[in-house]
Amino acid sequence: MKLTSKFPAFYHKLLPDLVSWEVPDERFADCSNCHLCASDKLSVSTTKCCTYHAILPNYMLGALLSDDEDEWETGKEKIQLKINNKIGVTPYGIAGTPDILEFNQNRRKINTLALPFEDRAKYACPYLDSGRCSIWKYRGELCITYFCHPVSGAHGNKFWNHLFQYIRYIERTLSLYAMIEIGYPKKHLSFKLLEHNSYNFYKKDGSFKDKLYHNLWQQWEGNEARLYKECYDVIVKLSSEQVDKILGSEGTWRYHQCLELLESSKKNIIPDGLILNEAVLVKQLNPNQYELTSPKGQKIKVNIKTYMALKKLDGSKNVQDVARESKLILSLPTRLITQYLNNDVLSIK
Repeated sequence: MKLTSKFPAFYHKLLPDLVSWEVPDERFADCSNCHLCASDKLSVSTTKCCTYHAILPNYMLGALLSDDEDEWETGKEKIQLKINNKIGVTPYGIAGTPDILEFNQNRRKINTLALPFEDRAKYACPYLDSGRCSIWKYRGELCITYFCHPVSGAHGNKFWNHLFQYIRYIERTLSLYAMIEIGYPKKHLSFKLLEHNSYNFYKKDGSFKDKLYHNLWQQWEGNEARLYKECYDVIVKLSSEQVDKILGSEGTWRYHQCLELLESSKKNIIPDGLILNEAVLVKQLNPNQYELTSPKGQKIKVNIKTYMALKKLDGSKNVQDVARESKLILSLPTRLITQYLNNDVLSIK
């Protein structure tokens, strides 16, 4: 598949070389083929991976707000509500609020799959609408690049992660360029990436930081949507040659870095027909942990769920099949598959 299918059409003219890349078909898991929805008893089935608050750059917000198609009316209303309530609203774009940041920081400390439905709804992406993305036509960085089980395992993870960072660089650079072009005071510009914690407009007592907001928005305060639309008008008129020039040498470096990682991922696509190598020695260490000794003598400790998933690989199932059939009881990330293939823990039937 080509990256054109992953990038918003808005970028196709601006980044023709990038979006023309041929990337591996992510057949294990994507938004329309999601093993996370295997069980409707788990709250994750209502949101899939969408517990991430996209950070949208100013020009993409302007593109959405300028769109006349009825299909995106809900998305426009959600953005306008954020603007009206001044929630994460900056001239650089719209980010999340501190509670979103707190949830992201706690992901490794909690079992997110076990979240109750009410908590899942609390942390769901604000742009979700009845399980569908209301801004998909103008989606941002992570929504373009996130795959929980890349077909190239660890190599795929590395490629998509670097592409995510490259897109963030593009978004920041183009949003700054647009602001300069519309007359935003250069002395007030910040060249840091827009994050969820970049600007907190509310004090602990709940009062609003009027001075901070005014200094940030300058003459566009009260006309935030107009700034976004003006930024869109600047960017949409650019040629691909102009975009390359704006992105500069760092953009060129990031482009080739991602291209190199893409070539590596293409060479390391996980093959079909995997089984647990019969030469692997299995030792149970305790009720929840096993030790696998590969033919090479390498010892790998796995939990019981990973071991059960490995045993389910009979040459006819891929990792998503295993997860779906087990209703998410079992999970086997493809980054581990890469490791197990290298260690001969897995072999091809």
